[in-house]
Amino acid sequence: MIVALSCAWQASSRWDGSTQRPSGVGWRPSRPVDCNRFSKNRRSWPARQSEQQRLAVIGESATSSDDSDSAAQRLLQLSQQCDSQVAGYRRQLTAEERLARIEMLLQQGVTEETVQHMIERSKGGPYMQDKLQQRWVQTHYGLSKKAVASLAKSMVYNRGVCALLTYSQDTITARLSGLQRLFELSDAEVNKLNPYLAHLLEYDPERHIRRRWDLYQSLLGEFDPADKRRFITSPVSLQIPGLTIRDVFRGVEQLMGSTAAAQDLLLRSPKSFGSGIERLATNLRSLQQLYCCSSQQAQKVLVRNPLLNAYMLEAPKFQCRVAALTEWYGHASPAAMLLAPNCGPRLWASMWKLGARMAFIRRLRLERAEPDLNTSNLANSTEQFCRAVEVSEEECAAFEQRWLVSPEAAELCRHEGPPRVTVIEPAGAEPEL
Repeated sequence: MIVALSCAWQASSRWDGSTQRPSGVGWRPSRPVDCNRFSKNRRSWPARQSEQQRLAVIGESATSSDDSDSAAQRLLQLSQQCDSQVAGYRRQLTAEERLARIEMLLQQGVTEETVQHMIERSKGGPYMQDKLQQRWVQTHYGLSKKAVASLAKSMVYNRGVCALLTYSQDTITARLSGLQRLFELSDAEVNKLNPYLAHLLEYDPERHIRRRWDLYQSLLGEFDPADKRRFITSPVSLQIPGLTIRDVFRGVEQLMGSTAAAQDLLLRSPKSFGSGIERLATNLRSLQQLYCCSSQQAQKVLVRNPLLNAYMLEAPKFQCRVAALTEWYGHASPAAMLLAPNCGPRLWASMWKLGARMAFIRRLRLERAEPDLNTSNLANSTEQFCRAVEVSEEECAAFEQRWLVSPEAAELCRHEGPPRVTVIEPAGAEPEL
């Protein structure tokens, strides 16, 4: 299990030694590669005559290939161009090596966009260990599609995950085994948590991670399984310097008024160690000044809904959500709404979703003559929401599409970003709300 998973992490990651930000997500066409120019520039890799011939053959064959081959050819050209700009400090890959690695990644489900980012941020490549190609088929043992997708996303945006491709197989296996021992994880738990563990594999488990793990438990008390999982799934908290961890704990202790309250908050919200004292202080102040909470109520809100600790509660977007939910559920005050059981999922749901479902329920009330029709599943999955109001998912989706382009949606969601669903412009009149 350990060997198979460690191969997977290497295959699903990329190397990135630069500090350059990733470019836009769209494909940027590359200029055709002029192989002759390399021999005229002493700072660039001198292309051999045989290499030029191979590139010519590859270029001719790509024009008649399918979409995958065309993508591989475009990425090959980009790889060569990037390498020509930084040549001289590492062994260059041949065209066959580049193309083989690009095709391997594309065939195993890594998107063209992701491979493009790998090439751009590593200034060439994609660079990975030569033995990886032969082991790729074995790397999917025990890994779900969701886990692979999560790692693919991480290797675009996270330098630490990208760097895994520069480590030897033995190093990755040893570190993965060390994390399993440190966190006392079963093979099944390692498999399930692998997207998060991948963020920690650039560190030595005993020299770096154990210090923080022991420090957290000395400050917060012994972890139960749920506490342990929260910290593992917040890997940034295990990379913060020990001095910062202590400072944040002391600051939270002061703000919350007691050690027990600080422990309760931080055990439920490891991300608070990364957010810092300023964010917590601002949120506590916002809860009192903007949402009618007492000091004790403000603390209770954040303990009950720890995900809110990382939010900007003073932002107009969040104020709009609180106002809409307070009115919708008939609470006496924003404080009462924020302290209501299970209100968390609704608080971090977009108004695009909340507003559409509120409008849909209003229509159902009129049609069914049920003025009290309501549901606590307002922000739940589409399946759960539709089951609660007894409608088909198709009917709900059709209404949502019409509502998203209505004046009501534009007003209610003016502080939100764009909707996360595809908006289909209606051909007819305004929606019936």
